[in-house]
Amino acid sequence: MSIVDVAYGLTAPVEAVMFFMMFDAFFEKKKSFAIWQYVVGVCILAIIFRIVNTYLMFRLDNAIGMIAVAGFVSWYFYNTSFSKRIFVLLFTWVVLIGIIEILVLNVTGLLFGISANDVVGVPVYVVLGIIVSKSLGLAICYGICVKSKLKNFELGRTYWAIFVLLFISSIIAVFFILKMVYVLDDPAYNLMAVICTIGLFISMFLALYLYERSAKQTQIIHRQEQAEQHMQHQLKHLDEIILKQDELRRIRHDINGHFTALQGYLDTGDIQGGRCYLADLTDTFQAAAPSIHTGNNALDAILNAKQSLALSKNIAFSTKIRIQQTLPIAPRDLCIIFSNALDNAIEACDRLPPQAEKRIDLLLMEETETLYCKITNTAPLRHSSDFTTSKIDPTNHGFGLSNIREALETYDVTLNIAQNGTLFTLEFLLFL
Repeated sequence: MSIVDVAYGLTAPVEAVMFFMMFDAFFEKKKSFAIWQYVVGVCILAIIFRIVNTYLMFRLDNAIGMIAVAGFVSWYFYNTSFSKRIFVLLFTWVVLIGIIEILVLNVTGLLFGISANDVVGVPVYVVLGIIVSKSLGLAICYGICVKSKLKNFELGRTYWAIFVLLFISSIIAVFFILKMVYVLDDPAYNLMAVICTIGLFISMFLALYLYERSAKQTQIIHRQEQAEQHMQHQLKHLDEIILKQDELRRIRHDINGHFTALQGYLDTGDIQGGRCYLADLTDTFQAAAPSIHTGNNALDAILNAKQSLALSKNIAFSTKIRIQQTLPIAPRDLCIIFSNALDNAIEACDRLPPQAEKRIDLLLMEETETLYCKITNTAPLRHSSDFTTSKIDPTNHGFGLSNIREALETYDVTLNIAQNGTLFTLEFLLFL
């Protein structure tokens, strides 16, 4: 077995690894797989690649065969849309395998002043070309894996159709260049092939860049729509709470009427009726009775609702509040800030083990020309300073901190979010 045969034998496993690296960069795993399962997947893919490369060398069906096999493997291990799967498969084969190999082939011929056919005929050049092309391909894959945050991005049909057409045209161009350099068999055409290949290389990465930008823009719009729906839900909930408090105020206003009714039961000797009336009245008061009174109706509604929710989950909830009746924050922003902050605090406490301390402390103080707020809660330990959602349903619940930041942007405010051990703190200082 010659050194060229060994080099070609190592080509397929490297290409298989490159495909898996791209899958990891762009796709979500179907489930957690053991390392040996990946190794088996790479080996199977490499064996099939080797068979395809042996019997379909430098033909269009070679590319189709490799893409089809890689597509099946990606379907087994990963979840993603059909359009995204096609995009990644085509990008990997066209750019990281096809274009790089052609580029290295023609650059080698250009450096040594020989044709592509002559390059293929010299074992040293072949081995050198394989090492350089696969090393370059792996380096690019690694760079994409490190940089890429495209797992959750999707494109519309129009965008991905454009990209697929671009890749198909690039595949045709690749085979045209191959035919040109092999059929013409003239070193003079190496430079032309290099220029064409570099152009294809740049266009493919431009396509990847546009894909990322378009996908991010689509994701931003989608998240904004979901965040708006989330805020509307919170505002609707706030309206319900305020109506409940209004109901309580009406009950209090009619308290004399209730006393008169009770006196009527006593005067007629209907003790049982009086007891039933009193029980109903007590239940009504307990259901609507707030324990937090700040003087601000909107804030009272939010804090009392969240306190009730926390207590129902055995979470201690303490407040220290000293504010004016009128706050320089719009009711809508109050709802967004405190609803999201306290919801996050409650859910963090709820994720703690039953025996752990669960508490939420709220400090809200208004001083001369400043409003200071500090919300502290116990929370599970985290190993990252990136305060993104860790909730079970991040799609619906991952807007908390971003919504808080957005609501505070319109004010002259400083915001600090930190976690020290099991203690999470959100605080802001608003300048009036």
